[in-house]
Amino acid sequence: MSAINKTIRFAFAIMAVATLAAGCRSNKQNTEGDGYIRPDGITPSGLGGGWETGDGEIPLVDGWRAEDLTPVTDAQGIYPVYFAYDAYSIPQDQMANIGTVAEFLRINPTIVLVVEGHCDERGTHEYNISLGEYRALSVREQLIALGTDATRIQTTSFGKERPVDPAHNETAWSKNRRAEFSFYR
Repeated sequence: MSAINKTIRFAFAIMAVATLAAGCRSNKQNTEGDGYIRPDGITPSGLGGGWETGDGEIPLVDGWRAEDLTPVTDAQGIYPVYFAYDAYSIPQDQMANIGTVAEFLRINPTIVLVVEGHCDERGTHEYNISLGEYRALSVREQLIALGTDATRIQTTSFGKERPVDPAHNETAWSKNRRAEFSFYR
């Protein structure tokens, strides 16, 4: 009887994993919705100013909390990083967005950043919270690789809770799979 119970449990576990995998994967490629991609040719030097410098200010130390700081609203030319479905690796065409953020942080040494991970509506709440966190962490790691001090970057995940486009199609979903930047001073 014990062997039959183990076999039944194993079969149910396999079915659960297969169901989860079927709900989280798609062979459809993101080929729609180019309105959200950063326009070519915009660089920090080509933004026409708007980025404040922090002359004479002391950079923050470890342990800061965004809710204790003032949001920065004058960060021009900063765009989200968009991801493929069910992925947290940064597409090559999105690396310029991260480079712009790294340059903005270099010019403004007292500004700190929260990278916010987001997902489309497909998948469970738990799965999307996890995927959003992985997306935020991959952007954080790239910023650190570009020379940003790790103590100036925190991450959070909103999963599928804050869609930028509430529609239920691939165009909307491609806009919702993103990492956004919130700056504070």
